[in-house]
Amino acid sequence: MKFLLLVFFTSSLLSESMQYKDYDFNSTKREYLVYEPENFYKDSTKKLVIGFHGYSGTASAFESEITGGLNLIAEKYNFLAVYPQGKYFFDLETYTSKTFISSWNDLTGSVTKTPNGETCDIDADIYPKYPDCPDTGRCSWQTCADDIGFINSLIDFLKEKYEIDEIYLIGNSGGGMFVTAFACSYPEKISGVLSVNGMQAKDLACTPDRPVNAILYGSLKDTGVPPVDIRSDDGYFWEPLENTINSWAKKFKCNKVSENKFSFKENYVENTYSSCDQNKRVISILNLDAEHVWPETGYIDDTKSIYIPYGYCATDIQSYLGYQKCETINDNSVTEFLITKLFEFKI
Repeated sequence: MKFLLLVFFTSSLLSESMQYKDYDFNSTKREYLVYEPENFYKDSTKKLVIGFHGYSGTASAFESEITGGLNLIAEKYNFLAVYPQGKYFFDLETYTSKTFISSWNDLTGSVTKTPNGETCDIDADIYPKYPDCPDTGRCSWQTCADDIGFINSLIDFLKEKYEIDEIYLIGNSGGGMFVTAFACSYPEKISGVLSVNGMQAKDLACTPDRPVNAILYGSLKDTGVPPVDIRSDDGYFWEPLENTINSWAKKFKCNKVSENKFSFKENYVENTYSSCDQNKRVISILNLDAEHVWPETGYIDDTKSIYIPYGYCATDIQSYLGYQKCETINDNSVTEFLITKLFEFKI
């Protein structure tokens, strides 16, 4: 009990020590949170990890509820942690009450058409449209903002300000889709990316022009953004994880593949494609037990439930959003495992 109280206190303290920052991009105010570890400047190699929330999530929820306290891991491994906030608005029309909507533009969810049809089925659920975006069709659900340009600019700023040597991007769901899109646009800028449950849109999937280190993660029982079945429960089409991995491995001329199985509370199959051009690697991880959640988030030992919807909230630092307050999650062991695996990559 004393240990749990200490973890809770430490996690809360580190969350409170984050700073809110405005960033001007193309004459538009964008927002991000930043956590700087106590000993950050003592390391000769300075790492930056940028975390991206999912659809209708928040920057502070990604740090707290989704990852289980990423600032604790930042303190332990001494990296700068940055959490941008996606463009957001409050929908008053689609649902019966005011609804917070936020997203990232991965250049696919902001459109409807593909070379082979629409991005969603005829009976698909229709999501709120950003009021400042052009009408791009019934299947669009993301912001139309130049998010790739925003993050590229923010990286340049942070790299100079903090003298960053290595840059890693991690994302959950819609944030995972975005980090994949950024890797396609600027593979030379990043040391590695981790996309969790962020499959690419069917027929709009991208492959970087040059090799990039990547971990692409899917959950076998995910019906929201499925890594195997093409159609989700809400009627949208997604590229299977295997297709993306094979496309990237072929483009990067990877000559070796090895399989590894491991377990925490859930069971995983990992395939590593190595001996690629420029000594890069591509890793696929398939969670055999989970649904559309961050690895093991919401897992209850007694019932083995993995369906608690975390991330739709904000902590005090983003109280201005008027969102419900996040819970404190004390288990970030799998997040730490993924971060350390990500740090094995080098630019």
